[in-house]
Amino acid sequence: SPRIGFFINFDTDPEDTGEYGNDVIVCEEMLAKTLESIANIKGTPSYVIVINDRVEHNQFIWEQFFKLFGEKVKDTKYHIVQIETRPEKVEKLVDESFRHAENGWIYTVNSGDVVSPSILEDIHEYINIKMKKLMMIKPNGDAFSSMVFPAFLFKFLNGNKQKIFQDTTSTEGSFIEK
Repeated sequence: SPRIGFFINFDTDPEDTGEYGNDVIVCEEMLAKTLESIANIKGTPSYVIVINDRVEHNQFIWEQFFKLFGEKVKDTKYHIVQIETRPEKVEKLVDESFRHAENGWIYTVNSGDVVSPSILEDIHEYINIKMKKLMMIKPNGDAFSSMVFPAFLFKFLNGNKQKIFQDTTSTEGSFIEK
C-alpha cells in the first residue's frame, strides 16, 4: 500500500466565508473539516502538516491533531509549519513544508476541502494493480488544491526553485511547469 502525507494550507483569511467574513471560528471549522476527512481515509496517513501564518491558531491545531491522530492513529506524524507571511505564490508553501515530508506521495489541500476516503485505495489500484505510471495529479483551480505527487519527484526537480543539472543546464519555473 502506498504511503501518503498531507500538506494543508490553513487559510486564516478566507474570502468566501459569506456573511461571517474572516471569522476565526469559521477558519477553524474549515480546518477541522479537512483534518477529519484525512483522519477518516481508508488506511493510515503517514503524516499531516498544517501550514499556518497565525500563532493564535496553534493551540486549536494541536488540539485537533491530538483528537484525531493522537490515540487513534499512533502511526501518523503531525507538524505545524509556522510561516511569518504568506508567499506571493501559494505553491511556495510546499517548499516551506517539504523538510517534514517522507518518502511516498504528497497530497496538498486547502483548509475547507474534503479528501476522498478512498485516496490511498485509488493510488494503490492505479500504480500497483493496473501497473500504470502516475507522476502527478494536477491541482483543481489554484496551485495547491488537491495536487498529488511523489516526494522524490519534488526533491529531484528542486521544488519551485531553480534546478541546475551537472551539465550546467537548468530549469526554471514552478514545480508544476517543470
